[in-house]
Amino acid sequence: MRLYFLVTLKRRIEEVLMAPFVWSGRRWARRNPLQDEYDVFFFFPIYGLGGAEKINTDIVRCVSDKKAMIFFTRTSREDTMLHLFRQPHVHYRDISRWTDNKLRYWDNFFWRGVCAEYINRQKKKPVVFNGQCNFAYKLFPHLRRDIRTVELLHNSDKHFAWITFPYIPFITQRILVADRHVQDHSGYYDEIGIPEKYKSRMRKVLYQIEQVPGSAPREEYPERLRVYYAGRGGPQKRIPLIVAAIRRCAELGLPVDFHLAGNFRDELPDDVLALCTYHGEIRGGDAMHAFHQQMDVLMMTSAYEGFPMVIMEAMINGVVPVATAVDGVPEHITPGQNGLLIQDARNEPGVVDQLVAHLHYLSTHREELRQMSQGAFDYARKSFSAEQFCRNYRSLLGFTG
Repeated sequence: MRLYFLVTLKRRIEEVLMAPFVWSGRRWARRNPLQDEYDVFFFFPIYGLGGAEKINTDIVRCVSDKKAMIFFTRTSREDTMLHLFRQPHVHYRDISRWTDNKLRYWDNFFWRGVCAEYINRQKKKPVVFNGQCNFAYKLFPHLRRDIRTVELLHNSDKHFAWITFPYIPFITQRILVADRHVQDHSGYYDEIGIPEKYKSRMRKVLYQIEQVPGSAPREEYPERLRVYYAGRGGPQKRIPLIVAAIRRCAELGLPVDFHLAGNFRDELPDDVLALCTYHGEIRGGDAMHAFHQQMDVLMMTSAYEGFPMVIMEAMINGVVPVATAVDGVPEHITPGQNGLLIQDARNEPGVVDQLVAHLHYLSTHREELRQMSQGAFDYARKSFSAEQFCRNYRSLLGFTG
């Protein structure tokens, strides 16, 4: 209880210190009001490359009959997913030049006041959705208490969880994507003394994937398997482990061709670029599905994950995933049936060894590979229902019709 008291006290002190900037933002918003009424306000960090960003676009699409305003609060390196947010019922504003400016952090406080005033002054009570956005957590205390706030957490990373702890009383509903995440956050609550009553606000909701034309299990495979990774770079994804595996497979002469797609060109040494095909960034949607359909095996070496969108997209296209057994991944991949798992993700040399061993196995056991492709396709079609996904989110947002 002591820790929770301290983080709550810190939040209250910060709110007092920033109050002049927040009230200045409120006054500005009164002079510059929104021209329309909105049913839902979304707060997302970026519209760049990423599975979380694709899920955010899916949630927006689920409320296509409602009027929505989106605020993007962090600087996007690319606009890979922006076209999926551009829908007839949606208005959006990129306010990152103010909310993501460390040299003028008071602008962040100012925009908390602006956004709070916009939301609080709506004639019809809206709902506010936070897609794991730091700015939105800090906005929540400034909203009217009768406004519903819904939050989606894509992972159970404890470092990020600490950002959310002071704002838990202001969150009406917490959505998590794996049983493991619900367990982890329940443990965090116990650890720092968050009141037990807030645990009932957590709910697991799976991601969705739509079956697109051409998606199907593999019937035949080329002489050389097409193995790929698609996504972001950075410490979480551990691209150096993929680099090491590519080198090892080349040394062993395995019949595999490697394909890499994403925004991590600077993490790839020249010798590895010569051993693979680098596709750069691929826009979400049809282009990404077409890419999956050209591949056979997906590899992921992440240190932690929620349940990656790229695995779902791979499985519905009959691609066999080979991934580290972290967070929600083992809840959906059954080794030998619809993919293969890499155990003990903290042992990085071991991750490389297991990845290479799995690729060797799949390249020499084509019938087993074909059966896992069928298993992946069947599991994705059964488990990741787009219809159920939308029903869940509409209900959580309070749109029952």
